[in-house]
Amino acid sequence: GDDGDFLLRIVLDKPGPQRSYDDLLLLRNRIAEFDIFKSTFSGLHPRQVDELCRNLGLETYNHGQVIFNQGDAGDKFYIVLCGACSVKLKYAVVEPTSGESETREKLLFTCQPGSHFGERALEFNEPRAASVIAAAYTEVLTITKFAYTKILKAYQEESGLLKLDSDNKASIIRVLSKARN
Repeated sequence: GDDGDFLLRIVLDKPGPQRSYDDLLLLRNRIAEFDIFKSTFSGLHPRQVDELCRNLGLETYNHGQVIFNQGDAGDKFYIVLCGACSVKLKYAVVEPTSGESETREKLLFTCQPGSHFGERALEFNEPRAASVIAAAYTEVLTITKFAYTKILKAYQEESGLLKLDSDNKASIIRVLSKARN
């Protein structure tokens, strides 16, 4: 990593409540680059982004270390900061003649820096759908299920209110345009 990631590690070592305004700014700028942020968190209120930044963790894994196993309960979700992770699926194959089953493993894909994994288990309360193993020395940002659901729930409630407002605007515009005609 670069100097930015060195500073990032220092900030992530601090407990969330002890992260300063500058710390949160550094985290905010770094996570803005990630696809998950652009897709899922882009509409967050700045207050919720700060909450997200206070709840980010950092975990490191050595090559071959298991991050989680297929079937585990999902307690957090991950964004790859550096390194790579292999996402593997175990499945049973039944031999038609003997009826014996054997377990095989298939590499689904490799997560590169900037990619994320593990959010499905949080959103749908499902067990992990696959295993994830560090394919190199890997650092991941983590967000716990508690923080993720709290922030997303607040976001959905607020965006629900915003949706109501835009519908109101649309009906007001319709009424005003009728009055004009």
